[in-house]
Amino acid sequence: MNLPQAFPLRRALAAALGSLALLVACGGGVSEQGTGTQPVYASGPISGFGSVIVNGVRYDDTGVTAKDDSGANVDLLLGMVVQIDGEKLDRSTTPLPTATAKAITVVSELLGRVDARDDVAGTLTILGQTVSILPTPATDRAVAVGDLVEVYGLYDVSNQRYTATRIQHRSGVSALRLHGKVGSVGSNSFTVGGATIRFTTAPDGLAVGAVMRLKLATSPVAANTWTLLSAQASTAKVPADDTEVEVEGVISSYTSLSSLVVQGITVDASGAALSGGTTLAAGVTIEAEGKMQGGVLRATKVEIKKAEDGGGGGGGTEPVEVEITSAIASVNAASKTLVLNKGSQKVDYSAATFRGGLTAAQLVAGLRIEVKGVLSSDGTTVLASEIKADN
Repeated sequence: MNLPQAFPLRRALAAALGSLALLVACGGGVSEQGTGTQPVYASGPISGFGSVIVNGVRYDDTGVTAKDDSGANVDLLLGMVVQIDGEKLDRSTTPLPTATAKAITVVSELLGRVDARDDVAGTLTILGQTVSILPTPATDRAVAVGDLVEVYGLYDVSNQRYTATRIQHRSGVSALRLHGKVGSVGSNSFTVGGATIRFTTAPDGLAVGAVMRLKLATSPVAANTWTLLSAQASTAKVPADDTEVEVEGVISSYTSLSSLVVQGITVDASGAALSGGTTLAAGVTIEAEGKMQGGVLRATKVEIKKAEDGGGGGGGTEPVEVEITSAIASVNAASKTLVLNKGSQKVDYSAATFRGGLTAAQLVAGLRIEVKGVLSSDGTTVLASEIKADN
């Protein structure tokens, strides 16, 4: 059963993605060539490797071990949402700007079983939450009802909806996880979307409208009802003043053009050049750039993202673009497929154009190549459009 086809990745994936993209680069007299130790912060889905590509910037992750929010080591995969702390952003490099990663944190939204799947609507139901699989999320294998999966992607808090950028199958977990907004609170339970969460002692910060990260018992006590193991308030990282910021995501709250919130950052768009549309509101996906002043992003540019270019919660029909540089792990010449070392990613090269003198006959294990292509309709395979040796 295939996941629905996706709309194109902006910059390199985007996201739907969502996604949710945050890129921060501190100013302070540092040139665009990246001299000095200019701080950089990025948050968004991984759209490629060699080293790690997020929000259209290539981060050198040499010597960096990615961690999840519990501190455990994580192998990075396409579509995972990461937060990168780094330095030395250089926008003069081609084809992509570059920076150096100092720390990488992987963040997921849900970990639970697939309770329902609607291929017409392009949604899954997991832990009582609606998860959009438009655009096509990357995945390790086809997703079916009953599968235990971890969902990485963009959370639209205003509509309580998730857009997946990667769905990874899991096993042997000690707790389920849910990131979402509290809808109602009772004497011994509360709700998040379609889930009822039971507790013995109310967690700190529990209130209607609070956004929380929850750990739940692995077995439901009733239909769409789980026992709470632990809870903590969801907090956003707000860049320091004078930081150059680029943030892409869903507007979670909107008061006026001078006061809206994206990814936990308050944005003043009153002086921004607006493109892609004229209406800003909660639930609209935007990309804003500017500088932090007084704890607020004073945006100079705001672009409204529509479904056809990757925004607005899905509905597109074009595949997600990816780029990976990696050594080859194995080649199956008969099926014209190969597996890359990075993420054990499968690649179909049957329709690929070979560049730089490389031929299909020269594809062997150990050869380092650069692959450009799109995700297949089930999210498991990169359909290569271009392959060349990486020198």
